[in-house]
Amino acid sequence: MNRDASSTHSSIDGPIVFVIDDEESVRVALSSLFRSIDIRVETFAKPAEFLEHTPPDIPSCLVLDVRLKGLSGLEFQQKLVESNTTLPVIFMTGHGDIAMAIQAMKAGAVDFLVKPFRDQDLLDAVSAAHQIDTQRRGIEKRNAEMNACFLRKS
Repeated sequence: MNRDASSTHSSIDGPIVFVIDDEESVRVALSSLFRSIDIRVETFAKPAEFLEHTPPDIPSCLVLDVRLKGLSGLEFQQKLVESNTTLPVIFMTGHGDIAMAIQAMKAGAVDFLVKPFRDQDLLDAVSAAHQIDTQRRGIEKRNAEMNACFLRKS
């Protein structure tokens, strides 16, 4: 696995942000931003690197560039949807249009940010994505507990 040297684990118990962007300077800048407020972050240059990685079972989200070499961010989001991966996605792009934003949002993206964006806008989107993932995990846990209870009573 060839993850960036900028990949770090800041807050051991807290949620994590995965960043996929083919520009190293963007990965470094976003990693620094998240680490500056003690958010755990791991960066990847392409979706294939991310897929080789086994993420921890904690609330998380994906910050994804729309335009990547090879598989685009929108195509990668579609692959995640098709594989029933429920990871909340935040898109960022320097070359977005309304059609791209609509496609991303219809497929479940939490936000679609156009570069240059304010750091606070990204941090707010990440906070919302982590809340969504935390709620989803809680619902899944309760459903599993109820299923286990049903099975015990059967």
